[in-house]
Amino acid sequence: MGIGLLTTLLLLFAVVAAGSLMLLMVRSPAGAAGGSGTASLNPTPRGTAAGSTGTATANPTPTGGATGSAAAGSVLEATATLLFPPSGTACGDASGDYTSCPVSSRMEQRLMALQAMAGIPYRPMCRCSRDWESVAITAAATADTVDVTFKFSGGQVTMAVSMVPGVGSSGWVADDTTCNGGDLYSQTEPPPCWAPG
Repeated sequence: MGIGLLTTLLLLFAVVAAGSLMLLMVRSPAGAAGGSGTASLNPTPRGTAAGSTGTATANPTPTGGATGSAAAGSVLEATATLLFPPSGTACGDASGDYTSCPVSSRMEQRLMALQAMAGIPYRPMCRCSRDWESVAITAAATADTVDVTFKFSGGQVTMAVSMVPGVGSSGWVADDTTCNGGDLYSQTEPPPCWAPG
């Protein structure tokens, strides 16, 4: 009788121990210390919505890498081409009216103020005093800037054009130009990039 009771108690202990082990395995996250990682009550990764695999993104538009950079760069270069066409005269410089140019409102106001201050032949958009012979527009090191290289008969100069997102559906617009270490807003006199004789 004593052996039967001992056997029953041992079997009961084994069942309870096995159940506790199973419960511990089920509650332990996969790969956690003390758990085997074979079962989990919560397979959803932390920080993701239920049913999410954790690999989807809320923003399918490329924001980095070669594809995103190339796409953004081509849009900025297209905007810069509107500002500095091959014709040799920058947008608005001939008339002094920059309202139809893809520029920010603060840049438009600054360009008009510079033209009123300097008068002809100064051209505030290109920061030069005459037509260029050719122009090359290339992506710059920063994602929101393009380099515009003007070639004149006496030499060439490169100006960095900083862009910002436009209002509404305007796309990207120019907001500043920098050459010779000075931007469009930092100087009280009309800042030149190139003034060939």
